[in-house]
Amino acid sequence: MSRLILTLVWLMLAGPTLASSAEPQPQDFSHRYTLQASGDNGVVALTLPKEVYMASRMPDLADLRVLRPDGRALPFHLHIPPAREDLSSTVRDTTLFPIWVEPGQPDNPSLRLTLSTATDGSLSWTSAPPAVKPDSMRLSTLIIDTGTPVEAQQLRRLQFSEPLDPLSKQPMDYRATVAVSRSDDLQQWDLVAQQTLSWLSSSQGEARLRDDEIELGSGSGRYLKLEWRDGEALLFDAIQTHWQQRSNIEAAMLELQLQPSPGYFTGDYRYRSSPALRATAISVALAESNTVLPIEFGSYRRSRQGEWLFRSQLHGTFYRLLRDGAEHASGRVRIPAWASEEWVLRLADPQASPPVLQLYWQPHQLIFVIQGQQAVLAVGADPDQVRRWRSAPGSLEQVAPGYSREDIESLEQATLQLQSIPALPPPQPAKEPGPDRRLLLWAVLAIGVLTLALISWALFRQLNGADEASS
Repeated sequence: MSRLILTLVWLMLAGPTLASSAEPQPQDFSHRYTLQASGDNGVVALTLPKEVYMASRMPDLADLRVLRPDGRALPFHLHIPPAREDLSSTVRDTTLFPIWVEPGQPDNPSLRLTLSTATDGSLSWTSAPPAVKPDSMRLSTLIIDTGTPVEAQQLRRLQFSEPLDPLSKQPMDYRATVAVSRSDDLQQWDLVAQQTLSWLSSSQGEARLRDDEIELGSGSGRYLKLEWRDGEALLFDAIQTHWQQRSNIEAAMLELQLQPSPGYFTGDYRYRSSPALRATAISVALAESNTVLPIEFGSYRRSRQGEWLFRSQLHGTFYRLLRDGAEHASGRVRIPAWASEEWVLRLADPQASPPVLQLYWQPHQLIFVIQGQQAVLAVGADPDQVRRWRSAPGSLEQVAPGYSREDIESLEQATLQLQSIPALPPPQPAKEPGPDRRLLLWAVLAIGVLTLALISWALFRQLNGADEASS
């Protein structure tokens, strides 16, 4: 009986604490926006706009939730999309340098005696090259000058022109195994490929099969050397190089312009931002022309004595100058990702007019489950209340299981109505318990206290009895 009474008393005391650790409710948020989708997909995406960041009250949008129209929470995931790559291809012609040798001579003559290198890296013959194939000589090696290297371009493959019969000048069948080496000084060569080239006609002569490309492995160097491992060496009319270049596509950035207000010290200016906004670039618009101004960026904190202290994070020099009648100003500057509810700028010249601060950041992508055509994006809850919620953003695998990266990139894009949904009325305060209920609660509490007193008295008597028996 005593255990039952103690359990009831504990539940009475712990009930409010347990009730506070619940799921978020629509009225917990200062801003709620309508999310709209077609209804044809269960998982959709949204690139968050600037207004969502400004409504958030916590770093990394910790107070953001996705709800059904009836208020129940929906699974969601937040992430910064990875940088996208652009792959471009370029085809370039090459310059060929056939190396002829007499029968019986080795196939690797000294190229330095035959070819010379100009200051720009281009190759040329040390003496006048033969106009046609010399009589009684054979092709030993074919040197290829691929041209001036282009930064970030990679050589992927070679493409050979169709071989022609020397007499009829008609396409002929050909098959040979060719080794390709690469060098940047004509002395040290690295083997990068060995492959069979073939041009074959069908028995009726109506179709023609061709394998006219050689894929190249990794390597560097402007010059290529072709050597025949099998088949007759042939001087092709043309050989083209195929190059690839990968470049990152810069993601679209959000930007926010902040106006200054006086700081706690002379020459300091405060700029109100959002803790959810993690800037990766900044720019400063100076108020006066022909100005060069060093600036420190930081924030304020309180000391143990309650005094305000400035903590520096970044520094840089910004300008706005006239040159030949045209105005030039410092542009966007990349910085380590930094989030702060308030930015503080300390000007090297305290008399200078306060500048305007511009923040730039890449927005999050919100991936969420939607049931139907509408959902609610809720943001702006009390941080203390958020810490008691059991729900939290899920991982991408929990929200979109079985989706590949390509599937995520092609998700349907939901639309967001920036007009906030009117706030719900606050929950009604609990009614005061009636007289009968109040008496019952007092009675339960009194019985519990009395039971604890009886248990303590019984234990006290047992301990005294044990002491007397021992003495």
